[in-house]
Amino acid sequence: MTAAHGTSDDAAGVPAPSSLEVLLTRAMLHGVMSGSYRGYVVSMGLRGDERVLDYGSGSGAAARHLVKVLDAGGGRLTCLDISPAWQRALRKTLDGHDVDYQLGDVRTLELESSSFDAVVMHWMFHDVPEADRREILARLAALLRPGGKLFTREPTRREEGIPAGTLRGLLQGAGLRELRGYQGSAFMMGPFYSGVWEKPE
Repeated sequence: MTAAHGTSDDAAGVPAPSSLEVLLTRAMLHGVMSGSYRGYVVSMGLRGDERVLDYGSGSGAAARHLVKVLDAGGGRLTCLDISPAWQRALRKTLDGHDVDYQLGDVRTLELESSSFDAVVMHWMFHDVPEADRREILARLAALLRPGGKLFTREPTRREEGIPAGTLRGLLQGAGLRELRGYQGSAFMMGPFYSGVWEKPE
């Protein structure tokens, strides 16, 4: 749920979250809404042996469930965020797990193309500036191996979100094809679009 774009909060651009914001976010996402995140990860149907990129990891609300699946199956989790403050919180969440941490803009980090079986983009892409969205999705698509999947769930409400049609169009423009997609509404999360997209082989 954090923005994974722009410049870091230790530089100039993205303000660092306060200690209270981090505490409240962890209490909400890791407590009250933990079941929703766990259910979402289970719905991905991962075998456990995949190499997975969690883009915009934030405090680790999804990563804490992903890493358990991948630890059990011999897979590997890479967590990427633009914010040093959120990554510090993430490292506390995932303490004791062997995880690759990437800090910075996905467009400039030295990540190998076609090296991930899956990319998870959960409840954060709506925060990416419109001008950056196409380029970022093109980069994420390039990081997927042929046949790899991108999992996304994003809010669609007018006040804070991204319309489902807009997101679908951007993902299609990145060369991905929709395998599954639906719109729904969830407790405390409101209306959302959830989709699974594949990079053609």
